[in-house]
Amino acid sequence: LCLPIVLRQPLEGGDPVLRLLVILGVSLGGPVFAVCTTTPLLQKWFSAGRHPLADDPYFLYAASNLGSMVALLSYPILLEPNLTLVQQSWVWACGYGAVVVLTLSCGVMLWRQGPQPLSVVPESEDDSSLESSGRSRWLWVLFSFVPASWLLAVTTKVTGELVPIPMLWVVPLSIYLLTFILAFSRWQPMSHVWMVRSFPVAILLLLFLRSDSVLQEMVKHLAVFFVGAMVFHGELARRRPGTSRLTAFYVWMAVGGVLGGMFNSLVGPLLFPSYWEYPLTLLLACLLFWRFRSEHDPKQVNWWVFLPEGMAVAVVLLLAVARGSLVDGLVTVVPLVILGFLAKRLTLVFALGVGVVLLATEFGDLFQDQKAVLHSERTFFGVHRVLRDVETGFHELHHGRTMHGMQNTEPSRRHEPLAYFHRSGPLGQVFDEFSGENAKSRIAVVGLGTGTMVAYREPGQHFTFYEIDPSIKRIAESPHLFTYLSDSGRDAYDIVVGDGRLMLARARDKSFGMIILDAFSSDVIPVHLLTREALELYYRKLSDDGFLVIHISNPHVSLGPVLGNLAADAGSRCWICRDQFVPTGLQESGREPTLYAVIAREEAHLGGLLDSKSDLPWIEITPDEPEAAWTDDFSDVFNILR
Repeated sequence: LCLPIVLRQPLEGGDPVLRLLVILGVSLGGPVFAVCTTTPLLQKWFSAGRHPLADDPYFLYAASNLGSMVALLSYPILLEPNLTLVQQSWVWACGYGAVVVLTLSCGVMLWRQGPQPLSVVPESEDDSSLESSGRSRWLWVLFSFVPASWLLAVTTKVTGELVPIPMLWVVPLSIYLLTFILAFSRWQPMSHVWMVRSFPVAILLLLFLRSDSVLQEMVKHLAVFFVGAMVFHGELARRRPGTSRLTAFYVWMAVGGVLGGMFNSLVGPLLFPSYWEYPLTLLLACLLFWRFRSEHDPKQVNWWVFLPEGMAVAVVLLLAVARGSLVDGLVTVVPLVILGFLAKRLTLVFALGVGVVLLATEFGDLFQDQKAVLHSERTFFGVHRVLRDVETGFHELHHGRTMHGMQNTEPSRRHEPLAYFHRSGPLGQVFDEFSGENAKSRIAVVGLGTGTMVAYREPGQHFTFYEIDPSIKRIAESPHLFTYLSDSGRDAYDIVVGDGRLMLARARDKSFGMIILDAFSSDVIPVHLLTREALELYYRKLSDDGFLVIHISNPHVSLGPVLGNLAADAGSRCWICRDQFVPTGLQESGREPTLYAVIAREEAHLGGLLDSKSDLPWIEITPDEPEAAWTDDFSDVFNILR
């Protein structure tokens, strides 16, 4: 395992992609390469043996992916909640040792059989139709590139734009591995021909079947990804060569997978302002579908040939009736049927039509839901958009579906802190209590957002913001987008770009009266900010009567128990304040439901905050049976999911 907290070179400003690749390559490259090359090696040895299935050892690839899938699902459910990183390292070391021993045992068994004449293995049925081995390699690369790129694209779509739930990325990766298992296993529960015939229907449903339900949208994208991955992995399995070219087959498959990953992880963020990899990958999939679709046309047309299209039309109409809008369903069915006909007769035209619709949909996002896009910027950390609400005139900062702050653009009201930082909310209570003579002179904030918190600044106060993404700094300091920082003046704040914990460690001890953590509202929970060692760091940087304020508004994870255990472990106390039911009038004024926590070594350090007569009381978290606090060596995200 490789954690940023133990890196010798901290991740400071700039794009960390190259440094992460170097770090992961040095720390994990060797073991990963050794394990990945074991699969083709064992299959090659197996094909040289006397086993009845030696002529076609590719079912072992299905077994290999089954093992990967079991390991993937076991880690968050079994290993991470029960083992520390040190213990996990020992488990992996033993596992690698077992792999070495078992691999050597297989080699010894093959050697003891004595030299065996290699059997002349007939190539798969498609080999004879290929013009050259070079053409085969290109197809292997392309057919592995598409599902690999599709995997990353749909993962970003689902976890970043639809449902920002931590660890949801496990689902599409499991689907990806499952399609490998089904495509290369000797038992074929799903006909490859049926998958091919269903592919254009699935694409059309993806384009034209719309739902207001986020869950239904997520299921739709994942279901279509399953069909697409089954089609291309099925083509790889159908075009697999004989054992004489087995190694080359896996090498070129790996090349395609690596290129697909690089396209999404490296090329996409550099070239595309938004997640264009998704529509471009779907377009490439449709173009490649044109390459092999005719090979699966039935010799005789029967009624079942049109069953996938009929089922798609039925699904669209049933959902339309369920929503009470049959007309919308009919409007959806017409282009679906037309493009479905093109998919059968004019596959290239179908692919280009799909590309036009996908790009139109992507550009259509520039104005939707009464919000205009003022600014869009993509970095390694994702796509950040600044939207303008047409009705209220508010400017909002969004990362996927998560809003990170808003501002009223009226000159007389643009100094008001809004959203999760509203004056009538929990954070407003904190700053009201520590104002005037009680105001903290220096405040550290991990997470910049729009810079809203500087609106609470009083004369003589100084805010130090720690922000890992340089693009957020540019956005917050752009007066045409947000003016919280520019209105406050340069002497009111400074911004340190880099990992919050690592950069905070460089500050002088006892230099802050308050530390505010605002980094837990998205799908990625920075665990290293909520560990025993992190709390010890915060206490070193806080004054003797300083305290922590943590913004933990997140609909998908419950961080309250984590903070309660952390405080109890440190001999401190923790209180939370829930602002979940915001009156309609205040919602229109820019107040959002929020959840905050404070941690202090002594109750007296919070002044009269806990005695506030507000409708939003602070309730102490006192775990009946405190669990182990998170540490740099142990955490358990799975069990705090809501």
